[in-house]
Amino acid sequence: MSVTVLGEAFIDIVIPVKNLELGNTYHKELKTYIGGASNIALQISRIGVPTNYICKIGKDPFGDYLKNELVEKNLNPVIFMDFDHPTGICTSLVSDNGERTMVAMRGANDKLYKKELYKYSKLFLSSRIIFLSGYTFTSSNNLESLNFIVNNLNKKCKIILNPGAPNIISPYIVKWAQNYVDILIMSLEEAKIISGKNKLDDILLELENIAKTNIITLGSEGAIAIENGIIFPVKTKKLRLVDSTGAGDSFISGFIKSRIEKNDLKENVKMGNYMALKFLKEKNELS
Repeated sequence: MSVTVLGEAFIDIVIPVKNLELGNTYHKELKTYIGGASNIALQISRIGVPTNYICKIGKDPFGDYLKNELVEKNLNPVIFMDFDHPTGICTSLVSDNGERTMVAMRGANDKLYKKELYKYSKLFLSSRIIFLSGYTFTSSNNLESLNFIVNNLNKKCKIILNPGAPNIISPYIVKWAQNYVDILIMSLEEAKIISGKNKLDDILLELENIAKTNIITLGSEGAIAIENGIIFPVKTKKLRLVDSTGAGDSFISGFIKSRIEKNDLKENVKMGNYMALKFLKEKNELS
């Protein structure tokens, strides 16, 4: 297999806040999606990259729905079941300009144990890329599992990390990234926290001390990357958005597909931008 995705299985509940009123209990625009690392794994698989996905869900209707979707979409999931904790849920409150505020309940996502992963070591060893989310670091159980995985990888396998959210970035994540991560994909706010800098030029220079390759996604401005001291700015088209949820996942899936096919950073970022733009056009046309 080419890619193994390890991380959060979430059901995303998306609510536009423009029509909310105090006391209302009915909202005709509420939507649900598969989110978290589940969505990234699905998107990578959908564009033709053989993909493993390792996660943990609860024994509940959300977990059953997610499991069925992963199997039906021809993903190769390794799904562990937790009978004491529910499937993860993330509620996204979407503002008029398409930006979102997320509130997550992690549930079974925090209960992935190292002992459960032993017999799946061949998945890690046969992967060219391992994709991880910073949310994995919020659980000591997951962290132990994560360290077990990275210490059993072959030398050719590359680790890609997406921090997940600015508020969960800790000194430990930054140090771990310095030791293990080959490619870091992050938002500008995440990059500021990781680098400890505020100006883009300073951020890019500092990031070279963190990972070998660093990409900062800039929303409607595209993305900018730095590798071996060379900076690659890549523009994208601007859209009028109803909802930007999922664009970052699409960028990551496009980047990974391109990276497997060709080790050309600028082309990889262009593909990430293209997939994010394609996703947003399709999503907002349907909204």
